[in-house]
Amino acid sequence: MRKIQILLIMLIAMLMPYSASAMLNMELTRGVAGAIPINVVPFPGADMSPQNVSTIVTNDLQNSGRFKLTSGSVDNTVVGKVTALGGDRYEVSFKLLDTLQGMSNAKTLLSKKFTVSSRELRGVSHHISDLVYQHITGTRGIFSTKIAYVVVQRSGDRARYLLEVSDQDGYNPRPLLNSPEPIMSPSWSPNGKQIAYVSFENKLSRIYVQNVITGSRTLVSSYPGINGAPAWSPDGRKLAVVLSKGGSPNIYILDLSSRSLKQVTNDFYINTEPAFAPNMRSILFTSNRSGGPQIYQANLGNGSISRLSFD
Repeated sequence: MRKIQILLIMLIAMLMPYSASAMLNMELTRGVAGAIPINVVPFPGADMSPQNVSTIVTNDLQNSGRFKLTSGSVDNTVVGKVTALGGDRYEVSFKLLDTLQGMSNAKTLLSKKFTVSSRELRGVSHHISDLVYQHITGTRGIFSTKIAYVVVQRSGDRARYLLEVSDQDGYNPRPLLNSPEPIMSPSWSPNGKQIAYVSFENKLSRIYVQNVITGSRTLVSSYPGINGAPAWSPDGRKLAVVLSKGGSPNIYILDLSSRSLKQVTNDFYINTEPAFAPNMRSILFTSNRSGGPQIYQANLGNGSISRLSFD
């Protein structure tokens, strides 16, 4: 029982106080060594629109840690223009230029044009950042994606917990759940349409799956003891979860259609934070079975468990 209490204390400690009255602030503290120099020239007309497209693109690339924004001579330069068309419509055009030989000899690497409403300006800005990022690095950008997080509002001895979804840069926050009890471990489904999370409503840990668009939710795990750390399978049909219904926290696989369970670990250690391997043939998890927290891998075919980390 003491191990279960310690695990719950560790999980609750992860909830950091935060003021919900302000936009989520994302601060880059460490970039990638050898960040790529790039210049984003302010787009003419951008400062006259509701959202400054070139500023958003600049912030996206800067916050990725992969780029170093500069106004000097660089290999890659982003230029563009925002034109008001009337009727709340805007034309946004941009080019990614190879300026290794200078602006006068620049070569166009990428060129796109979009017509959007004022409400879509921020979205198209993130899309431009994604296109630039992928063209230069060869990896898809994440600037058009969303993040899920838990906000804690404190007033004296009372607290309220909000599960929110926002753009990846913290803008456009939208609450999915408001509760006087802790919420933790939000996990996106592979298709981005659902979030699994743990809620302590009625003083019990339970796992819910909530539709991000409609707000509807389903209780999927309410066993006695811990119901925690949900992680989606790559096909979106299952959740790896932590349950202590047998005494100690162990890893299980929950089939979301049939609600059937498959036990992955079966011992008296603390096993938590499961994650499916991309091929779904194994699950990685954290366990204290070696005396301290280490990462292990469970083969779902033969049930064997191997240790991966030794720090």
